[in-house]
Amino acid sequence: MNKVTLTISIIALLGVILLTISRNNPETVENKKENPTETSYTDTVKTGNIAYVNIDSLVDSYSLYNELQTALMDKQARLSKEQESKMLSLQRKERELQQKVQERMMTQTTAQEQMQKLLALQQQYVQEGQMLELQLSEENQNITRQVYDSIYTYLKKYNVNKKYDLILSSAVVGGTVLLAKDGMDITGAVIKGMNAGYLSSGNIGK
Repeated sequence: MNKVTLTISIIALLGVILLTISRNNPETVENKKENPTETSYTDTVKTGNIAYVNIDSLVDSYSLYNELQTALMDKQARLSKEQESKMLSLQRKERELQQKVQERMMTQTTAQEQMQKLLALQQQYVQEGQMLELQLSEENQNITRQVYDSIYTYLKKYNVNKKYDLILSSAVVGGTVLLAKDGMDITGAVIKGMNAGYLSSGNIGK
């Protein structure tokens, strides 16, 4: 549930942007109609209006992501502390029971009954921990989808005027850009626009 995992998930989802923008390019569609049997293999690289976004920088600087991730990490820390407190309490009860048995302060039958209750409680805590882990994982996936939807929605709006044929993603892991001219990097403009839109949306802290 860490930032690296979330970033990689967003990178994978952003691959859809490339297909969508290229498919919505009228020029590309028209060329396909004129040459339906033309092979896609060529020694000549056709240039177009292309830009890319550094997804690592975008996610790290996006206010919505940082707010959601901080809230999730705080929740995880709180729940982990609660689970740890329960397990420590259980261990304390087990030591007390063992001490009573050693000091013969209860019968063997009573001790066995108490131990069964503690074992059942331990199993309950383990199941609660597994359920919480699943819950946090689902919430992390929801963050991934929400951040992706936000990025995709903004890029579609951003591209109305910019009219890029392709918007690629660059990242340390899983990116599609190995080398590009500096002028093709629109990360700063996208970050500025997305944060401005989020700040003006009135959803901060909600």
